[in-house]
Amino acid sequence: MNPSIAADDPIPPEPPFSAELLADYDAQALSPALTRHIAARLDADPRARRILDALAATRAQLADAPVEPQDLPADVEERLRHLVRKPGNISP
Repeated sequence: MNPSIAADDPIPPEPPFSAELLADYDAQALSPALTRHIAARLDADPRARRILDALAATRAQLADAPVEPQDLPADVEERLRHLVRKPGNISP
């Protein structure tokens, strides 16, 4: 989330909204009040709708993309096994 956009900002942003702000909006990373503010003004920003549509399309493409299983590198697998076997770890 953009740190310059505070949840309690007395002057919320107006259209046109930045792509970064729209990405935060799309990711549900904004305060409820700021989310409502932006949602109420999306119709006044056609570019915002195009950006949000593109984000949705990208998510859909990624969700449909095949995922090839990958083996863990041996050193990573060994470190994980060591962590699981540590004293006090209740994992099986």
